[in-house]
Amino acid sequence: MGEIELNFLIKALKNHSLTPEQNKSLKEITGCQTYSEFRRRMFPTHQLIDPEKSILKIETIEMSHKKTEITFSAIVYGRDSVVVAKFRRRLNFKDKKAEHLLLNVDPRFRRKGVASIIAQSHEDAWTAAGYESVYLEAGKQNGQTVWALHGYDFDPSETVRRKRIRNTLEMELKDAVGRQAIDSDFAEAVMHAMDEFDLRAWEVQALEADDGDNFGRRAIGSTDWKGVKQLREDWPGHPVAARTRAPKFLGIK
Repeated sequence: MGEIELNFLIKALKNHSLTPEQNKSLKEITGCQTYSEFRRRMFPTHQLIDPEKSILKIETIEMSHKKTEITFSAIVYGRDSVVVAKFRRRLNFKDKKAEHLLLNVDPRFRRKGVASIIAQSHEDAWTAAGYESVYLEAGKQNGQTVWALHGYDFDPSETVRRKRIRNTLEMELKDAVGRQAIDSDFAEAVMHAMDEFDLRAWEVQALEADDGDNFGRRAIGSTDWKGVKQLREDWPGHPVAARTRAPKFLGIK
């Protein structure tokens, strides 16, 4: 796809009117057949979301010999015209990498499945377009735990902050062993797995002591971290995400 062709697509997206060739380009970039399908993916069906009132904005396009990217953002409105959420995405369709730059749900609408269904719908679109991975910064709104539960793992480049989590986990394990809430052999095995990079983010957050203390959640929440999800079918985070998201797709409170 050339720069002129892509620029025409961006202008067409802003005007919500695409030619057959532009629809073809849209599918290549987003995995969606039409602009209408693109909006449905960006604003999925949920009792708190009004797709018609929600606003989608194409922000920037960057083309070079290294990358070709589109950045877009959105305001998600509810059926009573209140802002439910905001998100921002970047698609590098040359390298087939997607970045979830922002997903901020209004406090009034959290824990109602909004973030889950938006993230899942977007990931489905990127998978259909042949993207290989999604990246994000796990931090705000307890995102360290939330995104681990949605199947994201530590990015391989995330060494410094992963070490902070590792050190916090070590202290938590020592405390749990000291109060006889876990076995010392178990604590040693956990640290060995962490040091060998065999412990996934969702496995860290799930660690609990025998007395029910979820010390793993505190460990993974001790710092922000860069997360990655591979979109291939055998990615081990998918079953974790499926268990997390399943009841929320129905709009259950």
